[in-house]
Amino acid sequence: MSSEKLKPVYMCYPNIFSLHVLNYLLYKDKLPASGIMLSTLDVKHKGRPLSSQEACAFFLRKCGLSYFWYMLAVARLIPGLTRLCRSNKNPGLKSFKEIARDKGIPLYAGNDFNSGKAKDFLRRSGANLIVSVCNNQVLKPEVIGLPLYRAINIHDAYLPDFRGIEPSFEVLYEGRGETGATVHFVDNGVDTGRIIRQEKVRVLENDTLLSLSLRVWMQGAKMLKGVFGMIEEDRVAATAQSENVRYPGRSYPERERVAEFVKRGGRLMRFRDYLSLLRLSLT
Repeated sequence: MSSEKLKPVYMCYPNIFSLHVLNYLLYKDKLPASGIMLSTLDVKHKGRPLSSQEACAFFLRKCGLSYFWYMLAVARLIPGLTRLCRSNKNPGLKSFKEIARDKGIPLYAGNDFNSGKAKDFLRRSGANLIVSVCNNQVLKPEVIGLPLYRAINIHDAYLPDFRGIEPSFEVLYEGRGETGATVHFVDNGVDTGRIIRQEKVRVLENDTLLSLSLRVWMQGAKMLKGVFGMIEEDRVAATAQSENVRYPGRSYPERERVAEFVKRGGRLMRFRDYLSLLRLSLT
C-alpha cells in the first residue's frame, strides 16, 4: 500500500451526530478533508427512494410516533436549535456548508452515492479514502474501489454484535451494560468488514437513546486520528469479524418494540439531552 497522505471524502446523513463528528474531526483533531457528501435519502422501500412525505408515513407506520419524533429531533430540530443559539461569543457547531466553505472543499448532496454523478464527484475531489459517518447508503463495490485506500466506516456499536441501523436502541432494548464504537473497512456486506480499531463504551443508568448515541459516535470520532495514522504509515492490522454474533443486525425498530421499551421505563430522549447537546455545541 502507498504511503500517500490521506485525502478523505466524508459521507454522511445530515443529523446532529454526523455534525458533531465532523466538527470534532476537522476543527479539533484537524484531520484532512477533500470533500463532503451528504445523503438526501431518508429511506428506501422495496428498492425505491421515498420522498420526504412518503418517508414520514413509512416511519410513522413502522416505528410509531415516539420514534418518528426522535428521528425528527435528531435530524432537524436539534441542529436547528444549535444554529439559533449561536452568537459571536459562542459560534457553536459549523454547518456542513460552513465546513465546506471554511476548508475550501466541495460539497455534494444526493440520494444515490452509487450514481454516475456521485462517482464523478469522488474522482474530481481527488479523494484517496472514503470515510462513512452516519451514512445511510450502502456502497457498491465499484464505489468502494475508487479511492486508493478504499472505504472505512465508523459504526456505533462493538462489532460483530449490533450491526445495522440504530444499534444503540438495540443495546438499550436488550439491557446491555456496555456497547462500543468500531472503525472498519467497508466490504460488500452491511457492517461486516475487517475491523481496524474498536473501543467499548459503558452504558449509564440514566442513558437515553440520544445520550448514548452521541457518546458512542464521539468515541468513534476520537479513534479516527489514530486510524488515519495507521493507514498512512501502512501498519493497519485489520482483523476479520468473528462469526460468533450474539445480537444480529436489525433495521429501524418496530413500533411494538419501541412501545415495549418505553413501557419498561426506557427513554428515547429527555429535555436535559437537548440542554446537554446545546452546551456541547457552544463550547
